[in-house]
Order: sequence, then structure tokens, then C-alpha cells
Amino acid sequence: MSLLIGICFGFFTHFLYLFFLIFRSLFVEAKAKDIPVGFLDPQLMSLNSIKFDRVAVLQYVQKAFTKYTSKDFIMFAYNSCGHWVVVIVIQKWNKVIYLDSNRSGNHDFSMLKLLIDE
Repeated sequence: MSLLIGICFGFFTHFLYLFFLIFRSLFVEAKAKDIPVGFLDPQLMSLNSIKFDRVAVLQYVQKAFTKYTSKDFIMFAYNSCGHWVVVIVIQKWNKVIYLDSNRSGNHDFSMLKLLIDE
């Protein structure tokens, strides 16, 4: 059983590292091409973080939205308990777009929506 846990943890660690590299490359490319997009830290943008320390996450989001008012888009990865979703906020249109590969619609983004709306 401990071998299986070790394999799962190893896979999860590699997945997070790969995810970080992809997100980092998006950041570098956006900066190089002067694309008006701000990025939020995916470590803070998770359902668990919102549940554990909602006030800290809310303060982070409010500060970031203020910092990125000149940006057309704000992007971040959101982890809704084991499933990653890319979220794009278009402030000037008051729109939020969720890019979710799981089309079943079984994910509840209500806590994130409430946080963004505050």
C-alpha cells in the first residue's frame, strides 16, 4: 500500500511541476509579446485554500485585481479538489470564463464565484 501511495505522490509532484512549467511559459510569453494579462498564483487559488483561509485568499484576489486593473485579462489555474480548471477574468466586461476539460458539469464553482464577486 505504501508503494502505491509513493507512486501516486510522485505522479502528483511531477504533474504539479509540469503544470508550473506550462504556467510559467505562458507568463514569459505574455510578457515578451506585451499581452495585457495578469497571472494569479495557482497555489492560493484552490477550493482547499478558500475553505481553509478565505480571508487571506480574498485579500490576495482583491489586491491582485487592483494591481491588474490596466490588464485586459487575469488568468489563473483553480483546483476544485483534484480537478484543475483555467479561469480567465475579463474585468472590463465583468466576465469570468471557465475552461474546464470535464464537460460533465459536476463541478461546483460557487465558492470561487462568491470570492470573485466580492
